[in-house]
Amino acid sequence: MFPGLSNSKQRDSLTTLGRKMVKELFKVAKNGDIEKLRELFEDPESIFSTDPAQALNKRDRDGKSALDIAAMLGRKEIVRELLERGAQVNSQTKKGT
Repeated sequence: MFPGLSNSKQRDSLTTLGRKMVKELFKVAKNGDIEKLRELFEDPESIFSTDPAQALNKRDRDGKSALDIAAMLGRKEIVRELLERGAQVNSQTKKGT
């Protein structure tokens, strides 16, 4: 459902493991799995521990972030957690929404 990230330069700056973890973040946001989200941030080896702002604000091909996905699906707990961890609230998709 979230086959890739939007910016090739940003994609290149992430390791393979980092890209997998960002895809996992989108999956967690979609499914509303708050415990899994917290696990991602607690893993000292994860990109969410080493560079949370970069990971949190990645976008899919439509320009949506994990925060956008969670908000559209009404995943309030996920939205709250993402915001507390530094997700950008005023960002826009490619369509400007």
